[in-house]
This record gives sequence, structure tokens and C-alpha cells, in this order.
Amino acid sequence: MAKSQAAPRAGGGGGGPPPKKKTVSLKNRIRSLERRSRRDGASAPSAEDTAEIARLRAEISGREKKIKDKDVYMKYRGVRFFERRRLMRYAKLCARAGDGEGSAWVRTDTAYVMGFPAGEKYVGMF
Repeated sequence: MAKSQAAPRAGGGGGGPPPKKKTVSLKNRIRSLERRSRRDGASAPSAEDTAEIARLRAEISGREKKIKDKDVYMKYRGVRFFERRRLMRYAKLCARAGDGEGSAWVRTDTAYVMGFPAGEKYVGMF
């Protein structure tokens, strides 16, 4: 027995949306601007090209910083989570015992854990 093939759809063609245009990376755009300024034979690149190159380099550095900050955040996310849980347990214990001094340091430490900047290396307390 041979497998039967499905009949082609009416209207032919592949259907679906047209293919997306390929986006050029920021580094390639910088490279092309620099090459164009050298190729034109001018002694110095135009002010527009220089401004565009500076803008693209700033955008690249911003993206790299964002990626690095996210990597650091993801690295210490678990540590911060478990320290927060531990502090919440201490807060419950202090509340049951009616200990005012104990709850003060728990609040301070909780503020440290919760308010620590995401992009910086986290220094654990415990």
C-alpha cells in the first residue's frame, strides 16, 4: 500500500505572509558607514556619518550592559530568593515571640535583599 499524497491547495503558491526583510546588525551598519566614508575619498567622514556612528556605538554599549546586568541578576536570583524566604521565616518567629528588636534587623535585612540593584554582584548575608 502506498501512502496517498494530499491534493495541492487551490490558489497555488506557498501562501502565508511574505518573508521578512533581513535586518542588518548594528556592528555591520557601523562598518558600512566607516567603509563608505573611506571610499568617498574625503579626508574626514561627514558630520552626519560621525553622529550616526556615535549613536550606533552608544546603542551597542547599552545593549551589552543590559545583557550583562541580566546575566548578573540571573546568577544571584536564587541566592536572593532563599535569603528572602529565610528572612520571612525569621519575621514570623519574631512576630510570634513578640520580639521587637529581632524584627528590626529582619526589616533592615529584608530591605537590603529586596532593594539590591539587579545589575550588581550580590553579596549574601548568611
